[in-house]
Amino acid sequence: MVSYVVISWQGLEMVKRIVPLLVKSKDRQIIVVDNGSTDGTDAYLKGWENEVTTVTLDRNYGVAYARNRGIEKATGEWVCILDNDICFEEAAINEMVAYMKSHTDVGLAGCRLLYPDGVVQDSCKLYPGVVQKIKNLLCRGRVRYSYPEKMDSVFEPVYVIGACQLIRKSVIDEAGLLDENIFYGSEDCDYCLRVKAEGWKVVYLPTMSMVHDCQRKTNAHPLSRLGWKHIKGLMYLYRKHRRYID
Repeated sequence: MVSYVVISWQGLEMVKRIVPLLVKSKDRQIIVVDNGSTDGTDAYLKGWENEVTTVTLDRNYGVAYARNRGIEKATGEWVCILDNDICFEEAAINEMVAYMKSHTDVGLAGCRLLYPDGVVQDSCKLYPGVVQKIKNLLCRGRVRYSYPEKMDSVFEPVYVIGACQLIRKSVIDEAGLLDENIFYGSEDCDYCLRVKAEGWKVVYLPTMSMVHDCQRKTNAHPLSRLGWKHIKGLMYLYRKHRRYID
């Protein structure tokens, strides 16, 4: 069974899209964490109480904290972390599970993610070092720190973004939960590094794909409150791993 963990903050319309798609899937557990929304998300989820396990938080505690509260409810052999703006495709997850079953050294995997216009996203990343991040902020996200020459093949990046990560439950038992000291932005990199430290592989699987209708708020507004939290998370990541460059 796959336990799907979706978090949402002020994302009612996206929740309305992803929940019915998840409910149609087989052999699943659906967990939605409402991260302190005030847009009616909690009321909407009550209509799915027979299909969805809901965790309602009193305020926005950040991505890592919210995902952890969902992961704690997971009972499946596989835990799939999804952003609420993913256009869910069960077939992609089934193929990812099949791949990981046949590659028992892979602990965490991410599939190809596409923008709504079909352009491939840089969802497999190099380490987000200081130089790369400064270039990215100054150029409003137009500087790539991914692997464009490798993204047509299965390979092992530094990390895959948290918009879609399939993780063995046994790996979570070893590596632990996400680091709640990171509010937003680098918790996915930190977790992939920790999974690798436990001896597991992290892979990018381009033959499976889903549309990710994302908006990079920190690139558009780098000095906003969320932007500062992103920068703070990066500084914490650098200190934690004693790694400031790629």
